[in-house]
Amino acid sequence: MTFPETTLELGKDLKGAITVSSQDEFDATEVRAELRCVEKVRRERWEYDEEREREVRRIYWDTATLHSADPKASGEQHLIPGFKKTFPIIMSIPAGGRESFDSVDSSVT
Repeated sequence: MTFPETTLELGKDLKGAITVSSQDEFDATEVRAELRCVEKVRRERWEYDEEREREVRRIYWDTATLHSADPKASGEQHLIPGFKKTFPIIMSIPAGGRESFDSVDSSVT
């Protein structure tokens, strides 16, 4: 996939292209992109550990998918060795989405 822009404002359309090339012969059901916005948050809880016979702190990560899209660039295709084609693709970035960030205890990617 290629995109002319490396950053994008929330609410804008991301326009790019998917280039497909094949060394084998096969039938493809579709050509698509997959866009996910995932938030991870570090959490902790106290649980009783039977081996240690005491409460211990357990750290875990909560994960939530904030946005998910699978825009289709092409339908069914029969690909042969040497096939190469570029398909345009447009993905909408929701205006109410969250900006990417990364910290010690949380991230949005």
